[in-house]
Amino acid sequence: MWVLPSGKSWTDAARYVVLGVAALVSLWFWLIPLMKWRGTLYILTTKRVHMRVGFVNKTGRSIPLARINDISFAASLWERIIRCGTHKIESASEQSLLTLKHIPDPEGLKRTIYEAMDGDQEHRYGAEERISRSR
Repeated sequence: MWVLPSGKSWTDAARYVVLGVAALVSLWFWLIPLMKWRGTLYILTTKRVHMRVGFVNKTGRSIPLARINDISFAASLWERIIRCGTHKIESASEQSLLTLKHIPDPEGLKRTIYEAMDGDQEHRYGAEERISRSR
């Protein structure tokens, strides 16, 4: 409103149009990304990596730790400043790539996923070894 020239050439309707456009732009660049961020949930359990996305309509995807082939992360300069990054988890399934965006401490999450994968493998192979010993 402050950049509009003063005078009679601008009517009240024109000022309301400018305010409406400003409101739409703020919704587009602020509220919608905030809602997407608040509606995204990443869960790491001892068996799976889960991703749930959506505020009104929900979608989800899970990958068993045993099927994860590769984990990579990337962080731009801005993401490094705010200490977040993007993870790409590749699995041996039909939908082979799971992308997790805006993850805090991406190196720590990568380490945690590898530790969970190692624990899952030890648990599975330990159970197989116990079964073979009991036979």
